Amino acid sequence: MTHRILLLLAALLLSAAGHAQNEPVDYIVAKVNDDVILASELRSTYDTLAAQYAAQGNPLPPLAQIERQLLDRMILNRVQLQRAEQAGIEIEEDMVDRAMADLAARNNLSLNAFARQLRADGLSYLDLRRQVREEMVLGRLRNREVESRVAVSERDVDTALSLGLADADTLHPMQAAFVRHDGFQCGFCTPGQIMSAVGMLAEVQAGMPSHVSATLDSVSLNEEEISERMSGNLCRCSAYPNIIDAIADVAALAPAIREGAGA
Repeated sequence: MTHRILLLLAALLLSAAGHAQNEPVDYIVAKVNDDVILASELRSTYDTLAAQYAAQGNPLPPLAQIERQLLDRMILNRVQLQRAEQAGIEIEEDMVDRAMADLAARNNLSLNAFARQLRADGLSYLDLRRQVREEMVLGRLRNREVESRVAVSERDVDTALSLGLADADTLHPMQAAFVRHDGFQCGFCTPGQIMSAVGMLAEVQAGMPSHVSATLDSVSLNEEEISERMSGNLCRCSAYPNIIDAIADVAALAPAIREGAGA
């Protein structure tokens, strides 16, 4: 009896060891103050980026080639997220919900279908949601830091308003829409985003097709068109959901936009 029990225990141990060998071992790849970045987080971030690049027809190099750059970016983001937490910066759940719904809509999917598609592609919906939330937190942190460091004089405001989009008393519809939809990212890139938005709507009015236009004869403005046309802006936040909402809001005012763009 004892011999049979020992054989059974040995078989169980060997089976457990076999399962352990098949499971990937997670480990720490970086320490950021009191926090750590795990190898699984690095892989998840890479997989999400790779999927985004693949969707645009631009394959991402293997992780081994860009691991250092990607890890450096993750460390910087983690430091900034820690600063945001210390500053009490939070993103409301409904804002994250809306951002995820916008991502799904841009892929012509419902939110549930989008989550299923992510799983089919080997990606995690929860990981993507976390990354979206972190990007929104970082955007709000940058806004706060810029506002605390930059002093804008009345002369600076007059100069900005005299660039051709508005007069000294009235905002251009695009400027007003950015304010209304909280489309600002930082003081450095927002003016360029507004100018790009006005210019791209003028292109749509002129019937100029884009890479995603269904036909070359007519252009129908939708979220995909806006995202594609704004993707030429150097700032990576140019397709931020609130910016898309602001542009879509102003699209009904096409004559005023065209007049402002040609001023």
